[in-house]
Amino acid sequence: AAGRGNVSVTVDTASVSSGVPVLDRVLRGAQMLASAEHPQAWFVADRITFDAAGRPRRLDGELTLRGASRPLVLEAERIDCTPDGAACGATYTASLRRSEHGISFGLPFAADQVRLVVHLLVRRD
Repeated sequence: AAGRGNVSVTVDTASVSSGVPVLDRVLRGAQMLASAEHPQAWFVADRITFDAAGRPRRLDGELTLRGASRPLVLEAERIDCTPDGAACGATYTASLRRSEHGISFGLPFAADQVRLVVHLLVRRD
């Protein structure tokens, strides 16, 4: 109702799963997520932009990955809220350059620009 809030998301990097064990070892390894040295990645948003219906449309914050923190904006692709608006399930996306977080493995043959998809349950307290 006040038009403000915050969001915090933490991901255990060792839990990242592609469904392909060989690829998972590469993703979690030193050249990519470096899960042993950086067991968590997190996103913290301190600014939320709401649409006219009061749904959280945009999350402005910071992504920390491999110890490197960079600004990141998550934009809602889809939001479904309870009738009273107390909780919303949402899919947010962002685009980032993995090299800005120290992930240069495979460049320039593999894309530097990647799409991040985050599914969140946002609720009013």
